[in-house]
Amino acid sequence: MIKKEKNGLTWYTWELAEKYGITAGTTCRSNRAGRPFNLALHTPGESDTVLGNRKYLMEALEREADAFTAGEQIHGIGSRIVLEKDRGRGAFEQKECFPGTDALITRESSLVPVIFTADCLPVVLYDTQKKAAAVIHAGWRGCAGGIVPATLSRMIHELDCKTENILGLCGPAIGACCYQIDTPVFRGITESWPETEKAFEPDGTDHWRFSLEDAVEGQLIQAGVKAEHVEKAGLCTCCHPDFFSWRGDGPETGRMGTFARLP
Repeated sequence: MIKKEKNGLTWYTWELAEKYGITAGTTCRSNRAGRPFNLALHTPGESDTVLGNRKYLMEALEREADAFTAGEQIHGIGSRIVLEKDRGRGAFEQKECFPGTDALITRESSLVPVIFTADCLPVVLYDTQKKAAAVIHAGWRGCAGGIVPATLSRMIHELDCKTENILGLCGPAIGACCYQIDTPVFRGITESWPETEKAFEPDGTDHWRFSLEDAVEGQLIQAGVKAEHVEKAGLCTCCHPDFFSWRGDGPETGRMGTFARLP
């Protein structure tokens, strides 16, 4: 990934995003001044600070504060197609988020869908011809439920997107170096999605090391996305000092935001 900075704010983006002209990325845990940059209202901390961070991000993306749009993430597979009338849902109060929603899909350039992570995998899907994007929160439960292929299917069937035009961009997430899972998780994912088996490496009796981004890569390619259109971050949130980590920092840590601003 490429680390970028604008107005004192840093985020990571993908080479494919740069190539195809979409402004998308995952923010860092702090700004250039070293202040925490938590973007999630559902975490402990001062809501005024989070709202200030959200406004700061929108300014860096050349959008108004009410362009920020979010869902209530529940580690499910619910998605929402976001229209202009939905602009600002969840921007200023957590209770205004789209309920039960872990993926946001849009073709609107005036709003910016954002999902929150601190070890789970953020995914951006982008149709380079239809100019439609999705931002997806995919932990192991979302992976097992198939949230990424389900969101892709919705883009194809409801927005007339084509798999051959889709970019699959996987952001920073906990890596196999720091993520050990047990038999129920292994079976919960691989029995439904055998193409994900390459994401698991045996690590003792009834345990595996697991790469979320490798699993989602397998799901995307199986769904018809070109291998050359899938880009992985290769950045472990638990290891890397630029990111919040639920496992590394504890449950009260902040959340990065992964966003997509359409051209």
